[in-house]
Amino acid sequence: MLTGRGVKKKRQVNNNGFSLVELLVSITILAILVVPLLNSFVTAARTNAKAKRVLEATTAGQNLVEQIKAKSVDDFVNGATSITLMDVAGNPIVDENGNPYCKYEKTMSLDVNGQAYDVVATMNPEKYLGTEANDYNSASIPQISNMNEKVSAFLIMDTGDDLRAVTSLNLEAYSDPERQAAYVASVQREIVIDITKNSSDVITVTGTLSYRDNEGNELSPYYRHELYSGDSLENVFVCFTPLPDLQDGAYRNETIIVNNENNVPVKLYLVKQQSAAETNNPTYFSANYQVTVNVHEGLKASEEPASCNIITNMYADNAFNSEIQLSYQSAGGIVQSGISAWNQVNLNRDQSLTETKSTNMIYDIEVKVYPNGKIADGEELATLTGTKTK
Repeated sequence: MLTGRGVKKKRQVNNNGFSLVELLVSITILAILVVPLLNSFVTAARTNAKAKRVLEATTAGQNLVEQIKAKSVDDFVNGATSITLMDVAGNPIVDENGNPYCKYEKTMSLDVNGQAYDVVATMNPEKYLGTEANDYNSASIPQISNMNEKVSAFLIMDTGDDLRAVTSLNLEAYSDPERQAAYVASVQREIVIDITKNSSDVITVTGTLSYRDNEGNELSPYYRHELYSGDSLENVFVCFTPLPDLQDGAYRNETIIVNNENNVPVKLYLVKQQSAAETNNPTYFSANYQVTVNVHEGLKASEEPASCNIITNMYADNAFNSEIQLSYQSAGGIVQSGISAWNQVNLNRDQSLTETKSTNMIYDIEVKVYPNGKIADGEELATLTGTKTK
């Protein structure tokens, strides 16, 4: 073998590769690193899926809350389960008439992007019952729904109607200073309310305002108008200013006639508006003013009550000194007056002219959203709340 400075020693190269031990160690290290990483990916995917379902459930629940708030209470109550509210002693909570207060519950299904959800929606007035701070639902409040024009007819006199009628009846007498007071005092006014119902159950209400005097002028319609036409009549409002506003007008020259031959059940509101004569001399006015009200209805038995229920702000201690002198007559010839007539028409002397009662005006809304078929399991995804006013 030759050796020398110019000869390089041959390098040894290992071509045997990784040993089995090295491979196993590498795989073990890789598994230790990759398995937790893969698990985090799976967890993240599941979390994102659940978050999406919760977001969808929350959106669906909030939309339902807004729908409940936008619709009437009756829309929700219809088809809902009624649950009587109980006090701490286990007794039903009742209103002033002994009727129990209830909360209402509905179960329904919603579909969001092809995913089905079950919903339990509740309307509950309990929070606003009987506490000093939130005593809204058990407090007596005015009911103004009777002013709805869909169920009401209105005859509202203008303050100048009387004057225009009197001057048109006999301008010569009215213009003569020596005759004016006596002429005005002789004028009589008649308001006629006709309530009819045809074979199709369409109810029509007509109001006629007429005048006459004692100098030969005939009774002639001064005002006639269709006040209502429909099938849901509940109320008739007659708003009038007392005739004494005609300066020295007589205090007993007014008549209101109600013709209800078809016996349509109705509340008749007789609303006396404040007159100048009453304002200037209230004591004299109260002692001398009087209006005659005649109610004529169709045939009915003697014990059957009137179909008209009169509510008025003209009131006194009894029928004999009241501003209203009331009579009632049916087609069968039954004529009643005084106390018996008052009882017949169930006359309600109410200065406010507005019925009051305690009613559920405020409800708490709660909407709970569950996966489809999971209500019994209690797997609640979202709870949304709101407040509904009636």
